[in-house]
Amino acid sequence: MTTPQTDEILRSWIATRDPGPAPATLRASVERATRDTGPAPRARRRWRFSLAVAAAVIVAVGGIALIAYLDAGRTKVASPPSPIASPSISSDRVLPDLGAIEAGRYVTAVRGMGVHLTVPDGWSGNGGGVSRGSYGAADQANVTVSSPEVSYVVADVCATGSDVVLAPIGPGVDALANAVSAQKGLLISGPTDVRIGGYPAKRLTVSLSTSCDRSVAHPLWADQARVFGYSMGRGQIANVYLVDVNGDRLVVTSDYGVDAPTDVIAQLRAIAASITIDPRPGAEPARTPEPGGWLAGGPHSIVVDGVPLSFNVPSLATDSGWNLYRTPEITKDTGGSQDAEAMIYWTAYPEGRYDKRCTEFDLPDRGSLADLASAVSRAPGTTLITAPENATIGGRHAEHVVVQVLEDKGCDPKYFFTSELPGGGPGWWETKVDSTISVWLVDVDKARLFIAAAWKPSARDELIQEVQDIVASIRFE
Repeated sequence: MTTPQTDEILRSWIATRDPGPAPATLRASVERATRDTGPAPRARRRWRFSLAVAAAVIVAVGGIALIAYLDAGRTKVASPPSPIASPSISSDRVLPDLGAIEAGRYVTAVRGMGVHLTVPDGWSGNGGGVSRGSYGAADQANVTVSSPEVSYVVADVCATGSDVVLAPIGPGVDALANAVSAQKGLLISGPTDVRIGGYPAKRLTVSLSTSCDRSVAHPLWADQARVFGYSMGRGQIANVYLVDVNGDRLVVTSDYGVDAPTDVIAQLRAIAASITIDPRPGAEPARTPEPGGWLAGGPHSIVVDGVPLSFNVPSLATDSGWNLYRTPEITKDTGGSQDAEAMIYWTAYPEGRYDKRCTEFDLPDRGSLADLASAVSRAPGTTLITAPENATIGGRHAEHVVVQVLEDKGCDPKYFFTSELPGGGPGWWETKVDSTISVWLVDVDKARLFIAAAWKPSARDELIQEVQDIVASIRFE
């Protein structure tokens, strides 16, 4: 366990205007704490990967559209400029999501703005920035750029499960800086007025308190759909820059562990100092993923029986994430097996291209959304959890109803619909007894959509919350 003096050593370290490598006393204390609680995972990821799923993620994000303002696309390769180089819209390469990166000038898109940065040799993409050092180890260093749409902060980053409280915050950099400064479980220096990429910013130097029982903090904040963002491991120190880009909030984090070498810390500072920002709109279209791979955190766009829609998946996951299948459906398992614990699917009603209505049920071909919701609520083999009620999906009126399966009288794999079984895992092979099914019915232009989320009794509260957040993020295009 850490000694009572460890937090004071850590406070002194992060209070330094430009902290360097951790003091030996702090490294020793963190090493003792790590032996007690287990190693801390990588500090901030939109998702976390095992080596086995990294290739699948590359396939999933392979269809990302080119950033709109890059007139020459990715075809021009510039010679590595100096760290103070100004952005070159025609020559800066798009920052790869994963894999080793050649030294040079890159650009990444974040919700309507482009962020340019200079990367030295030896760094790799991390799904939102760049990293160097051993995966999940105390010598790792990261620079990440995240969405300006931070709508909530976590009141206590050391809380777990139902004790996690999201506190809403108002617009502006000052509101976010004040909210982060008040978070429990963190040791904070600042905020300090600085400039990033030519724009005013607040810098907070942050570390996880060694008195926290967790080896990695709960994510610090979340967007409007409650998709979580940045998180920290024990012994890491982060400079968090909250940038005011013409009224939009941009978050840049630069962090490193207690064992990060001096030269890596110097490179980390140079990368942050090299950042320039292009506030042009429309820089990041939603991804259009290919079926059969894990989804990167953030927005995704699909077409369901002629209806284009988008949804967000969590940007920080403690497992392999959500998987997209052709039918279309997304599934997730947090237990490491091939059998999904939760699923969300979309289909046209009464029948879609991939999903055929279950003939075991007397569901109406026509009628109002309320009529259909009432029929779903009386489905054989189920008990009613939430009676039909008015809801909103993507800004449109919907009917919502929730049932639980008591006896298997429906169709596999989706109970109300039958479709081909997914290939590979984590697949939803059948809707088992005690599964919960939440159904939303919505009319979109000339189409009627049946949107359903199902989860098994083994699904943790965090996974059920992810299901609700994804559905809440649905938008019709």
